[in-house]
Amino acid sequence: MAEAMFAGSSDAYINWAGGSSHFDLYDPAFITALQHLATSKGCDTFAIRQDYYYCGFWLKRFENSDERTQSRHECRPKDNITNWCLQDGEWIRHPNVDFPFNDVYMMELKHDKKISIDPWDADFVQAIQLFADHKSYELFSISKASGIHFKSSSGQPPKPFALANDTICWFRRSANHGVQGLFAPMECNAMELCRASVEEANKDPIPQFGTPAIERATVFLQETTSTLDEYISAFSEKAVENCNDQQLQDRLLKIRESSRRMTLLFGDAHACFLDYDMDLQISLTESQQTDETCRRTNQLQLFLERFGHADWLGGILVTAEFSAKLKQVMAILEALLKPTKFSLENMPPRFNVLESVLSALSHHDCTLHLGSIEQARRLADLTQKLTQAFEEQEVAQNTVCRQRQDKMDQLRSFAEALGKIPATMSKYMLIRLGDICIQDLSPLKEWISLKQFTDAHMMLEASRDAAVEQKAFRRLNAQLSSPAPSTTSWTDATDFEMP
Repeated sequence: MAEAMFAGSSDAYINWAGGSSHFDLYDPAFITALQHLATSKGCDTFAIRQDYYYCGFWLKRFENSDERTQSRHECRPKDNITNWCLQDGEWIRHPNVDFPFNDVYMMELKHDKKISIDPWDADFVQAIQLFADHKSYELFSISKASGIHFKSSSGQPPKPFALANDTICWFRRSANHGVQGLFAPMECNAMELCRASVEEANKDPIPQFGTPAIERATVFLQETTSTLDEYISAFSEKAVENCNDQQLQDRLLKIRESSRRMTLLFGDAHACFLDYDMDLQISLTESQQTDETCRRTNQLQLFLERFGHADWLGGILVTAEFSAKLKQVMAILEALLKPTKFSLENMPPRFNVLESVLSALSHHDCTLHLGSIEQARRLADLTQKLTQAFEEQEVAQNTVCRQRQDKMDQLRSFAEALGKIPATMSKYMLIRLGDICIQDLSPLKEWISLKQFTDAHMMLEASRDAAVEQKAFRRLNAQLSSPAPSTTSWTDATDFEMP
């Protein structure tokens, strides 16, 4: 991927990566640019300071002139700080005066190195263009990582060369640049569209997986939760009514053993319960995830790595198919924490259909005289290709945007299903503690709260009481239903007369 740039070193620059500048911030042209920026941003005050310790500007906004006056602070001349205030539509200069606080935007290059305005903000770029016009610069570039560089024209058209993905160039169109100069603005426009394609592609929070794979993982999580809930509900009070005598006896044995092990787990001093119910519900967004989402995603990974196998969940649930699908879920979580990011160099072809036209523009032969028939034909051919490429790029962008929205909807369903797993799986393991062969149960204690433990224990106790009552009821009912043995005999009384 190429970008247009004049050869040679910069004539002026602002280097926020290194904390320096190669021009006077008090240059009248730069002050005019800041006045334009402040007006565009609704700010009525801005300050410039450029000395050994500080180098930058601050845009401020006050509710009224009285508030600004109250914050007025006299400064030493050696501080080299000056403020401009908007009064009755005019910018008034206040040397050696500062109006602290109420900072809206700032660009501090040395002391704190703080930049609170987007370098690609449209108003900021327009202000920089205004400065470049006043200084007769032909080109400037803005890099989000390093800074702003200005260059004067060398009399030759811009030369393409590779730039970082976080850099955009602007240059003044000039007829002195010949045919290639006429195409240069279109080339830069195409390059900006390509860079926009990179930004659009990087909005995908998980490009390593398509929507169908995420949907399959979501269905697996939903089915797993449903299976666990079904097992847990079998220990409810009403469920014992549907058990036959043998099932009832087996249920009581399981409950007694699980209750016994829960008592041992409660008294285990090697681990402690959580003080709260762990909330691992994640909220997924485009591009990068928040620190809190990453923290919860990492905890989900640890939980599933610890308990997502047959030793804890049982061999009936954890089949080879279950393990393969759980592995896919783990891969999706890892991809959310470490998403693939694209640049101009590694963009998939489906995202960028302008590459071939850009190549043709950058290698365009400008040695032919402007106005020749052959040159006109080439111009017409390139124009047609460029128009077609722009149309295809627009279609591709719209398709990518729709696909990303579909993926985000599916990711939200995935996150919702995933968030239910820890609590459900923890309760499932507590209910079936009697079937778990692992002797050391302390790892489970570290992932559940005392309330979760108590709820599961109370459920087992209620299920045990219901089972005992059901056995007693059935025994009594059986006794009442069987015929009682007779203690007397009846004789045919037809031959007897009543007295």
